[in-house]
Amino acid sequence: MIKRRYPILLFLTTIPIFSLLIGFSFGAAPAANAQTACSVDLQTILTEVQQLCGGLNRNQVCYGKVEVDAIPSDSTLPLQFEQPGDSANVSQVRSLYLSAFDQTADVWGIAQMRILANTTAYPTDVNLLLFGDVSVETVDQTRPSVSITVNSPTRVNIRSTPSVNGFVVAAAEPGETLKALGRLADGSWIRVEENGLGRVGWIAGALVSAVDTPIDSLVIDDGTTPYLGAMQAFYFESGASPTCESMVSDGLLIQTPDGVARVTILINEVSIELVGSQQTGATAFIQSNSAAGMNLSLMSGSANVTAQNVTVALNANMTTVIPIDSSNRAIGAPSQPRAADTTLLRRVGLAPLVAFPEVQAPSVGQPNQGGGSGPQNGNGRGNGRGNGNANGNGNGNANGNANGNANGNSNGNGDGDDDDGDD
Repeated sequence: MIKRRYPILLFLTTIPIFSLLIGFSFGAAPAANAQTACSVDLQTILTEVQQLCGGLNRNQVCYGKVEVDAIPSDSTLPLQFEQPGDSANVSQVRSLYLSAFDQTADVWGIAQMRILANTTAYPTDVNLLLFGDVSVETVDQTRPSVSITVNSPTRVNIRSTPSVNGFVVAAAEPGETLKALGRLADGSWIRVEENGLGRVGWIAGALVSAVDTPIDSLVIDDGTTPYLGAMQAFYFESGASPTCESMVSDGLLIQTPDGVARVTILINEVSIELVGSQQTGATAFIQSNSAAGMNLSLMSGSANVTAQNVTVALNANMTTVIPIDSSNRAIGAPSQPRAADTTLLRRVGLAPLVAFPEVQAPSVGQPNQGGGSGPQNGNGRGNGRGNGNANGNGNGNANGNANGNANGNSNGNGDGDDDDGDD
């Protein structure tokens, strides 16, 4: 059992990730867990968790199955996260502890989370699933922020990188107030969080002004380091509970949607860049403790794993191990990739379960195309700002700018560069 300590925090998943637990045995466990004779109805557990957490929204965590202990990020505010079915915004949770599998007591801590991850192309949803004897502690990403106002007479693009060649991830209206999170050294571009979905991107510095605190007080960013939002950086530890026959009972699953997004998550000070493809997302399974190290097995997609300034590349069905200390911090470089355990390999044919059923990643368009970034139809800028408007200019939208139809930039109604002032 993992020792309870404060602070600590966690991540959770949606239905497709949990489905991986059915018929999947994680043979590449970092510790040689003892086998116990038991019978678990995973289908029933899956159904129960789906019913309780199936409506999980972006940047929320859901209590899937007993027992899950949550520590609030603000001790002065109550946190309604006490029984299965409860949910909370990830910003309200500082840490989570889950209970080990106990068939007799019908206990198996399960928690799901969906987070919005900012990437160099477009923001995308990421699902996480914690189960068994595990804990997660958030890394404090607090940085000074400044309120700024858009002083352009027209809508202004918010881009994925500080360049006119960056993808448009959102847009800001004239006079709109935004939260500024960082800046380039010369102030030419400001990193901001938009007000709708909390997406983070860059806006031209010449088109905004500070409301009160000077923009110079912001943290200086180099423009290349990914911005890690809520639950994108944390410390993770798993126990070594006895396995129930072929079932590993402790661990963390991370799943990205289908598409080419590169999603970076920082776990135990190890940078994990997950890369999906147009056919499948990237799915990683992680177990970690100081005795066995942090064991990362990639089930689909590819990944770049970096620790101690050393990077290794993983393809599907490969594993790497990173040494960590008792504080769950990386103290060595990742091992050279090796084939995952043969038991694992026999159970990786689950590509249909990896895809997000509710939200598909948008196709990546050209940098100077329209500003929508919604999962399917983009942010409908041509007909208002509602996410998913059928006539929006989202990347990959059938009515988007790539087609040059009546809703694209060619007639000045879209969100691209022809009539927005960041160029």
